[in-house]
Amino acid sequence: MELAAYLRIFRRWLWLIILLALLGGGISFVVARTQAPMYQASTTIQIGSSRSLSNPATSLLSTEVQLAQTYAVLARTFPVIEGTVKALNLPFPPEKLREYFTTAVIPQTALLTLTVTYPDPLLVALIANELGRQLILNSPTNLTADQQAQIEVLKAEITSAREQLERGRAELKQIEGRLTEDLTPEERTRLNALRSELLTQINAAQSNLSGLSNTLAILQQEGSANILSVVETARNPSAPINGGGWSSVIFAALVGAVFGGGIAYLIEYLNDTVRTPSEVPPLLGVPLLSGILPFGRKGSYVGRLVAWMQPRSPAAEGYRALRVNLIYSERSAARKPPVYLITSAKPEEGKSITAANLAVSFANAGMRVLLIDADLRHPSQHLIFNLPNNVGLTNVLSRRFLMRVAENAANRDAVPDDEDEGDTDAPFIPDPEYMRLLIQNLVNTTEINDLEIITAGKLRATSTELMASVQAQAILRAIAHFERYNVVILDAPPVLSVSDAGVLANAVGARVVLVVEAGRTHRGAAVRAVQSLLAIGVKICGVVLNRLNPREADEGYSYAYYGTGETRPSGEGDA
Repeated sequence: MELAAYLRIFRRWLWLIILLALLGGGISFVVARTQAPMYQASTTIQIGSSRSLSNPATSLLSTEVQLAQTYAVLARTFPVIEGTVKALNLPFPPEKLREYFTTAVIPQTALLTLTVTYPDPLLVALIANELGRQLILNSPTNLTADQQAQIEVLKAEITSAREQLERGRAELKQIEGRLTEDLTPEERTRLNALRSELLTQINAAQSNLSGLSNTLAILQQEGSANILSVVETARNPSAPINGGGWSSVIFAALVGAVFGGGIAYLIEYLNDTVRTPSEVPPLLGVPLLSGILPFGRKGSYVGRLVAWMQPRSPAAEGYRALRVNLIYSERSAARKPPVYLITSAKPEEGKSITAANLAVSFANAGMRVLLIDADLRHPSQHLIFNLPNNVGLTNVLSRRFLMRVAENAANRDAVPDDEDEGDTDAPFIPDPEYMRLLIQNLVNTTEINDLEIITAGKLRATSTELMASVQAQAILRAIAHFERYNVVILDAPPVLSVSDAGVLANAVGARVVLVVEAGRTHRGAAVRAVQSLLAIGVKICGVVLNRLNPREADEGYSYAYYGTGETRPSGEGDA
């Protein structure tokens, strides 16, 4: 998908993104204002005493890490929380304290953190520190009292040995300094002997100190894994953890906007309708003739002749663009007059409104236009132009009606109602003179100069089957190519609903204009409609993208230059 397509999606669903952003930010703001401030404090406890040893064993470190997980569980046991509640005289039972603190072991270490969350900023640090103290009081140890006393004695002996060693080194330094002076042989001999004696004493002191240190290390490691000590005490917090202010509101709004964008792009991904003009040529393999912007109320025919009522509107310009493209596409065609069949893939996509406004657009250009309502199942042209529908295309297909027209034409009588259903199956093909008389009696004139209409006529039980007859096709072909008109337009049924559109197009040699409603016609339906027409040899001029959302229009399909349009005053001609 191109960047422009993503931008169109963003513009189309901007309202949803803004709505969810406001919703997220609003919820965060309300929660922040209604929720009581909560404060947090943590104390950190070292499991074992390996950090105080100069060369702790690997096995000791591993044991301490494993024990940290055990102490994380022990910190939440009843003796610890009960001791904390009693020591601080807290205003809630011990079981309630479990809801206010959590334990966590720092990964790959023997450090345990106790984190307390409580609404009182002064009490929260006291609770955290007291929990750590109670855990230490309730922790076991492997050192006996004798071992503790022995460790103290060893520490004192080590201190004495270090002092003795330092004194010996100081005396040795003085003797070595005197040996550099000018001495008598007797004095030099005495000092050398004293120096040798001091070296022996120093070596012995070093050996003794090393032995004492090793003994102390062994005693200390015998129970050090279960020794707990506080590494960092909890401090009074300076601000509540849920008082982020506008930062939390902005973050919630951003989360809402991202969520809204995700929903929008998911909807677009699942939407398989034709939305933009750029989709039509690669999808259907036929050119896009025009894009018609929305106008009027869908489902109503009142005021839908926008090409006549509002000639300066963007929608009217879309029909003029359709007219121009059709005229230029017919330049190389030898057929006179050109015949266009307007259809759609499925019902209610705007084909009848398109046929009517296209006919008006041709008439406004000074061309004599005949519009035929060939949708015998759901005729609508008489509703659009507010015409009677007593006589129409269904009457044309009656043999008896044709004969009565010919008999009465000389007296200029009105066209009789065709009440006889007893037509024969034998085809009746009128000659050109009959056709001239027939056209004169059937067409309806309109307030629009040069535009005449043949409505569908009264519907009968067999009306929808008449189109397939040889007689019907011959008569329609004669009407469509009648020399009186410059352009003939047929409003045909939807392609995927019935087969009439293909039959009519082949019968009269018409070129098809397929109407596709933007955002409603599925891609698969549009493709099947085009394929079904091409399969029977029908020539397709192109596609009209109806009710095109202005925000979906690609560059070149924006008619904002023409404004919103002005209503034509009564009696005004086309500008």
